[in-house]
Amino acid sequence: MHTYYQPRKFLALLVIAVAAILTGATTLLANSEDESIDFNRDIRPILANHCYQCHGPDAKTREADLRLDTQAGLTEQRNPPLIIQHRPAASELIHRITATDSEMQMPPPESNRNLNSAQINLLTQWIQQGANYSGHWSLLPLVKPAVP
Repeated sequence: MHTYYQPRKFLALLVIAVAAILTGATTLLANSEDESIDFNRDIRPILANHCYQCHGPDAKTREADLRLDTQAGLTEQRNPPLIIQHRPAASELIHRITATDSEMQMPPPESNRNLNSAQINLLTQWIQQGANYSGHWSLLPLVKPAVP
């Protein structure tokens, strides 16, 4: 059986593709600077994928006695301070992730876990908005949503 060009199927696929592209574009626009950064949705995945290997829960692999997987680790008093709420330019976290010196840069270049500009912007916005921390979603109490 031969497959022939079918304009209706092609048009339907084209409409679906355009809708998917537009949906993605609106999602990107929704995550603009005006929207509040959510720790569990926006920040935890970045830290988990790029930082927890060396600064996570495993004490055997933890470096610099720094834990980024807990609120205490993120907010403990260090010199220089890791995070200064509402002041990303003064926060050591931002200095390290934007450093060009390979000795200072985090994650280290040899880890092959480079942050892209969107991730750096999210971390910067998060600190600018107050660096609010939230426990892991699975440990938070359930909240009944409002009925539409």
